[in-house]
This record gives sequence, structure tokens and C-alpha cells, in this order.
Amino acid sequence: MKNGASNNKEKLDRLRQELGQMQRQLREEKVPLAIIFEGLDYWGMANDINELIRWLDPRGFDFHDMLRPLADEKERPFIWRYFLRMPSKGRIAVFDRSWYFWAIYEHYKSKDKTRLNHRLHDIRMLERQHHDEGTLVIKFFLVPDKERKRNDDEKVHCKGKFHLSGEEFIDDIKNAMEEWKEILDTTNYEHAPWVVIKDGDEDETAIIIIEAILQHVLKARSKKQNETSMRRYETVKVVKSSALDEVDLSKMISEEKYKARLEKMQQKLAELQCKLYLKKVPSIIVFEGWDAAGKGGNILRLTASLNPRGYRVAPVTVPNDEELSHHYLWRFYKMFPKDGMMTIFDRSWYGRVLVERVEGYATAEQVERAYLEINDMERMLTSHGTIVIKFWLHIDPSEQLRRFKEREEDPYKRWKITEEDWRNRSKWDAYKQAVDDMISSTSTKRAPWTVIPSNDKRYSRIAVLEDIIERFEDRLD
Repeated sequence: MKNGASNNKEKLDRLRQELGQMQRQLREEKVPLAIIFEGLDYWGMANDINELIRWLDPRGFDFHDMLRPLADEKERPFIWRYFLRMPSKGRIAVFDRSWYFWAIYEHYKSKDKTRLNHRLHDIRMLERQHHDEGTLVIKFFLVPDKERKRNDDEKVHCKGKFHLSGEEFIDDIKNAMEEWKEILDTTNYEHAPWVVIKDGDEDETAIIIIEAILQHVLKARSKKQNETSMRRYETVKVVKSSALDEVDLSKMISEEKYKARLEKMQQKLAELQCKLYLKKVPSIIVFEGWDAAGKGGNILRLTASLNPRGYRVAPVTVPNDEELSHHYLWRFYKMFPKDGMMTIFDRSWYGRVLVERVEGYATAEQVERAYLEINDMERMLTSHGTIVIKFWLHIDPSEQLRRFKEREEDPYKRWKITEEDWRNRSKWDAYKQAVDDMISSTSTKRAPWTVIPSNDKRYSRIAVLEDIIERFEDRLD
């Protein structure tokens, strides 16, 4: 026994040194690592987690104790709070329980199999999308040793300081394990594997955990950087027929009719905003379009009569350093509305398949993958109940040129025109192909694209408001 304990101590000392070296290598290579701990021995699991994280450099990891969702978190999609806590480049995130526990706990309480399947779809999306962008994921499930008894006095003492959520599920070991077995089998992926451990001797458990992490990281790092993803992505074919070519840009509306309709529609939107708020229906409105197509002007007319407590405008520009260190969709998750609220995006996540594609900031594989990732994300939003409305404001090159020159001549609008706008204009054909491919690949029944003829600004604004009103009324019926 003494020799075994001594050998374990020596092995642990060596493994802990390797763990520290691994953490430094991940930081240097800017590789994020997510470590998930699940299990039914909640108190023993805390000790096992502590035996791992206390040997990590505290400057390079984040610990997430995923308790019951807060009120603010419940008012957003299920996966939202987990997506935001995923590690940035070069950091490690350790989850004490995760998306799995709360998905299974919900099913344990409600027996709603449909909702569980939706949760599992979102979980697969989360893990797959982060893996494809370079995040390493490993998951541990700790099976309690039946012969190891928890110290009841210590448990009662700890409960006063560390709140335990879902204890009735954890204590119902027989039924809980039945819930877990199916999940462990169906979510054991090569890119995000489960390691099931019979939790017993603390040193032996610590050895198994550290060895599994080191092996998983070594295996991932040894693969070629350009390795084809396990998930088969269809090659995105260039769309031959153009949705933009079919748009009638000659549509116009007189100023008199415009003014008469605008005020009535703005008042109608204010009423609908209130109804959606009372019914806790969130909404997202995306404005994309050519430079100078009128995104800002449309947003001004849309918000004219809205209650500012119920909406926010999210202007999307070049990502900052923090945003670049995360999955490219991370910064948009931060802006998603709570139930009953509205977020209006002035440009959006579609920059991935537009400017990043045309300017070469995203590889062809990343662009192809982005269509599926965006569709998955929007499916998640609409499954939560979010209304997703997407506009492409379309103008022709001659109208854009006229507006560019008008801005240059107006001292109050000159700030709107930049050298980048002129440079983008020189790539009109490449952007047009990217827009056609985007619409073809991401216009779904749940989140369709609406192309708005925008050569006439008045017509564009009325058409946008009409579409929003129709979508809101359809949802409320």
C-alpha cells in the first residue's frame, strides 16, 4: 500500500509538471481548451476539480460553476450562457457541471423528450462549432463509488455556503444514471469525448483526469492544421441565377404617400412592440446592404416611435482584440435580446460570408462552414421563440455612385464616406456573387431573406416597415 501510494505521488508530481507545460504551450499557440466535469457525486467532484485547477496557472484559466440559470439567462436561448463562457484563445475553461446537466435535469423534471432533443441539437452545435474553430473539448463523467460515503456533517456545513442546485436529481442515483447513460453514448464524439471514471481514490482519480487531458491535447496538436473536419460540409456552389438581378429597382413612392403611410406604420410598430413585450417574444432585425444603401435611414424610421427601453441598435464594426480571441459568433451572442426585447443589427454575422470572404479574411472552408453555422444559430434562435427578420437593401452601382458623391459634397455627411467604401465599390461583382450565395444558402423558412429595392429611399423605408409589421402580426395571431 505504501509503495503504491508513493508511486502515485511520484506520478502525480510528474503529471502536474506536464500539465503546467501543456498550459503554457496552449497559451503560446493560442489554442483554447474546455474541460467539462459532470457526475452524481457532487461533493466528491468538487475535490477532483480542485485537484486539477490548483496546479494550473490561475492567470490562464476560468472556473465556471454552472448553477441554476439566473432570471436573465432564462430569457435567452438555452445555449446562450454557455457559449459566452467558452474559452478565448490560449485560455482554459473548467466547467463544474455544464449544458449537459441542465438539459438532463430539465428532462428529469418535465419528461419533455422534444425539448431534450432540441437541447442536444444545440449542444452538438456548440461543441462542433468551437471544435471547428480550434477549441479542444474534453468531458469527464465521475461515477460515485458506492462504498465511499459522503460526510453528512460536512455536506450540511457546506450547503450553507455553496448552494447546490438540482440535488433531488443527484440523490436519485438510479433514475439519474438511466438519464445519463443514453446521453453519454450519443454525445461521445471524437472531437469532444467523454471519459467515464469511477470516482474512488483521490490520487488515482487525479492521475486519470490529468493523463486524459494530456493525451487529448497531444492527439489534437499532432494532427495537421488543415485536417478536414469530421463533419462533411457540402461544397458551396456558386449560384448562377441572381436573386439581386430579379429585383425591380424602379419602384418608387411619392413624398405625399410616403409621409401619410410612414406615421401610421410607425404608430402601429409601437403598438406591436408593446404586445410582443407583454407576450415575452424577442425579435432580431438584421440590416445588410450595399454601402450607402440606406441602412441607417431605415433604422431611424423604424425606431422613431419605439420605446427605447425595449430595443437596442447594435452597430457592427471591425471586431476588437477580445472578440477576435473568441469564436466569430461570440460577439453577436452578447447582443441577443432577452424575451420581449428587440435587437436591431446594423450589419451582422453575415460579414463572415461577405466582407471576410471577398477580402480573404476567411478561408473558403470557413465560409462554407459559416453557412451551416449561421443556419444552426438562427434555428436555435427561432426555436427559442425569437422572430428573426433579415433585410438586404439593394441599389444599383449608378445610384451608389450618386450617393457617394452627394456625401462627399455635404459637410454633414462627409464622415460617412471612406476610402474603404470606394475600394469596396471596385469589387462590386465579387460582392454581388457573395450576396447571391449568401441568400441562396441562408434564406430559410424560419429566417428568410427579404431583398428590398432601395434606389428610392422612401419606397425602401415603407417596404421594410410593412414587412416587419407583417412578421410581428403573424406571430401574434
